[in-house]
Amino acid sequence: MPKGYTKGDVEFHEERYYGPALPAVNVKRFNYPDCYDVADHFGCSEETAQQALNWAFESTQERFWQEIVQGIAEKYIEPHFGKVQTYSAGRSAGWVVCHGMDYQEHVEDHWDAVDLTAWYAFEKAVKDHIKFCTSWDYVKGMIESNGWTDID
Repeated sequence: MPKGYTKGDVEFHEERYYGPALPAVNVKRFNYPDCYDVADHFGCSEETAQQALNWAFESTQERFWQEIVQGIAEKYIEPHFGKVQTYSAGRSAGWVVCHGMDYQEHVEDHWDAVDLTAWYAFEKAVKDHIKFCTSWDYVKGMIESNGWTDID
């Protein structure tokens, strides 16, 4: 855990302005490769490039929500907090929330240094995975391995 990381650094998400705000990880990315990168690299039309990008994004997103994030939670959260269920929250599934953590609504009052360290390890692993799977090398590899630009 980096020096200076505190309970105040934990982000929260509240669904639909009711209920408790729960610890969450912001997984929105704004620097995803664009169709011009794909069209230039693969020599395909912009329409095909956009379709290939959409397929790569949807495939990666589906795998992340169905397999990856729960595995990260099992590794970092469950040994300390017990069994949790991860889910996406927000209008565009831009938040990871873990349901079932003890005292999840009361970070300031109840979490100790061990709790905070476990959360930080989870948060960092999630953000590192998002950074990896939105990189040009990963997206390019997804498109190449699935032949998604071969439809021209």
